[in-house]
Amino acid sequence: MLRRPFRVNVRLNQAEFDRLHLLTNQTGMSREAVMRYLILNRKLSIPKPVDYYRVANEVNRIGVNINQIAHIANAERHILPENIERCSQLLQGLVELVENRF
Repeated sequence: MLRRPFRVNVRLNQAEFDRLHLLTNQTGMSREAVMRYLILNRKLSIPKPVDYYRVANEVNRIGVNINQIAHIANAERHILPENIERCSQLLQGLVELVENRF
């Protein structure tokens, strides 16, 4: 016996179909699986692109480098505190840009 003995045909308009197609591509799931998740109010897990992890790792390395430079410069008093703050703001802006892109 089939696990799912009931068959349902659904008609969609273009926008609905495009959204379904987008979700199937983002999740790697079949149309049927996506619709089951949505019917059961489950959260669809959309994996981040492979580039996300590469970029996030690079941003982390940049942050570590900035922190090391700031630590040395602050200890030797070769940099103004406002310059350190500006570097911190730029790094935070970079992190936000990456998060919004992915």
